[in-house]
Amino acid sequence: MSKSILVTGGTGFLGKAVLRALVADGRAGDVRDAAAAFVAAMQRGRVGERYLLGGPNWDMKTFFGRLSRLAKVPAPRLEIPAKWARWGASLVEEWSAWRGTVASIDRQSVEMGQHFWYIDSSKAERELGSAARDPQETLLDTIRYLRKHFLNEPEPTPFEIA
Repeated sequence: MSKSILVTGGTGFLGKAVLRALVADGRAGDVRDAAAAFVAAMQRGRVGERYLLGGPNWDMKTFFGRLSRLAKVPAPRLEIPAKWARWGASLVEEWSAWRGTVASIDRQSVEMGQHFWYIDSSKAERELGSAARDPQETLLDTIRYLRKHFLNEPEPTPFEIA
């Protein structure tokens, strides 16, 4: 199983937390679906084959638009020019190296995040019976989890749920 997504916390979006998603494989999916597909691959997968898993092929604008609507928090409005983002990541790397710490972001991840990566999961669906759940469910469950465990917000009532 390959590393495909890293989600870290910061400040700014979703109340006081921002999600910095570095998607290396192209699209983010639900870890529950990935776990089920991993088990299916161990049981029914063919030796030497690779199976691509993931949710919808959304660009970042679509992702944050949907996340914003579900979280009832405005999406980020500022889009940093690609050159500035790479420069900023280089600064973070240099600063971290000088301090002897691990950088929270690196230039290569920023560069990869500036491209749209399309993935077709039909082989995993066909051979493993793997299917991605509705991405709205994944986003809503993630929002609830982050608010409860990291932002210390109370559970919403049924009428407050997005």
